[in-house]
Formats: sequence, structure tokens, C-alpha cells
Amino acid sequence: MITGQSLVYFVEALLIVWGAGTLCFWGFEKFRKTAKAAGGNGDGTAFPRLEGWAATKRQLAGFLLFFLANTFVAQGGALFLCKQFFAENHALFSAFVMQAFSLALLVAALKFVPAIFPKFSWRENFKIHSFGDGLKIVQFFAVALLTVLVFSQISQAFLQFLKILFPSLGTSLEQDQALVQAFNAGGSVAGTLLASFSAVFLTPIIEEIFFRFALYRFFKNLFSNGVWASLVTGLFFAVLHDSPVAWLPLVALNCILCFAYEKTGRLVSAVVVHGLFNANTLLLIFFRN
Repeated sequence: MITGQSLVYFVEALLIVWGAGTLCFWGFEKFRKTAKAAGGNGDGTAFPRLEGWAATKRQLAGFLLFFLANTFVAQGGALFLCKQFFAENHALFSAFVMQAFSLALLVAALKFVPAIFPKFSWRENFKIHSFGDGLKIVQFFAVALLTVLVFSQISQAFLQFLKILFPSLGTSLEQDQALVQAFNAGGSVAGTLLASFSAVFLTPIIEEIFFRFALYRFFKNLFSNGVWASLVTGLFFAVLHDSPVAWLPLVALNCILCFAYEKTGRLVSAVVVHGLFNANTLLLIFFRN
């Protein structure tokens, strides 16, 4: 009998195989063509499509202040309100309230303080021009699944090694993200649906604007190198998710998201891949529980 769980695993397996084939194809193409012929800068290290963000000190300070204010105000306000009104499921409800508030602040900043995010256009960044563009996004998602799967296994092995060397660490290194813990703990249907909507739709938009459009492009301009920029952005992306066991896979996921952004030149590709990845994670949690 075909169950929902077996169907999800089957589709995920097909995507992983597709991702493996895509990586092999990309590797073949890299050997077949020189970086210069492919439109690169000749050394194969810097991505050619996107311009870096040459931020002034004032712009950088404004971005950092907005990022910190958005994070702490949204998180603090959401937790306070949800603890008052949704005591039993405040973690799930606060996830939705926090991201909704963060997105509202972000939209307001893009509208009224454009200097913080220069040259940002909703129309240009969130447009899918053809069916081929959509297919390419699914292809990036397949590669992301395979990449994260591989690096998750490496991360688990490395953490087990650390636990042997430092037994006092116990299970602290294997702690999941707060939202994942909230989903595992269960809650009301309304809280679960709102938190799922937040994870699949709101969070990807917010994080891709912060990490890919702003931070990645800033580091790309700083290092003049897309590879280093994606790795450094990945460190920030991973640490802010507050789950040591997921740090290495998240750095890998970040690099795929940066690559998708570079290859398409539009932020929507990274947003959709990010949303699909979160949806896949939620489905696995749902069936596991």
C-alpha cells in the first residue's frame, strides 16, 4: 500500500538522483569549457552574473542596525505577544508572528529607506520568465537535497567524533533549531499551519533578501570572488540558525542558494529552492511524528 510517507520518500529519492546527475553534468561542463568561454573572469573563481554591493560605511551601518533591530524587535515582540495569548503553543504561533512582523519591516525599509538595499526591485527579482526557468529552479532544489544529505552525514560523523573526545558536550551539539523542536513537540492545528506557512513562504523571502541579496553581494564585492563570498555568507547563515548539528549542511545549502542566485540573476530562484527545502523538512518531521 502506497502511503503519503512512502510517496514523499520516493519523490525525494528521484530528486536526489536528479541532483547527482546534475552535479555530474556540471562537473563535465566545467572540464569541457574554460571559465573564460563560459563567461567567467578566466580563473574560474568569481561568478560573472551579479554585481557586488559596494556598500558605503553609512549603508553598511544602516543595514547592520536594521538587521539587529529587525531580529530582536521581531523576536522579542513575537515571543511576548504569543506567550500572553497562546501560552500552550506560543513557539509555533510566535514563529509566524515574528516572520510576518519581520517581512512587514523589511517591505517598509525597501520602500522608504532604499539606501539600505540599493537597486532592489521586486519585479526583477521575483519574476520567472519561462517554464525552463521553473525547471531550472527544481533542478537546483534537487542538487540542494543531495548536497545537504551528504554534508549531513559528514556532520553527524564529525559530531560523534567530537563527543568521543569531549564526552561532557553530551547532546548539546545535536540540538535542533527551536522551530524544529516546536514542530516535533506538536501543537494545535492552527499553530502548526501558521508556522508551516511562515517556514515555507515568509522565511525564505526574508532570509534571501538579507543573506543573498545584501550580505552575499557585499562579500562578493569585498573579496572579488563569489566562492569565498558564498562560504563566508554561509557561516553567518548557519550560525544564526542556532543548531550545531546543522551548521555544515546549512553552509552547503547556502552555497547552492548563492549559486542559484548567480546562475539565474534573480532572487526568486533562491527563494523557491529555500521554500521547497523547508517544505521537504516539514514533511519529513510530519511523517516521522
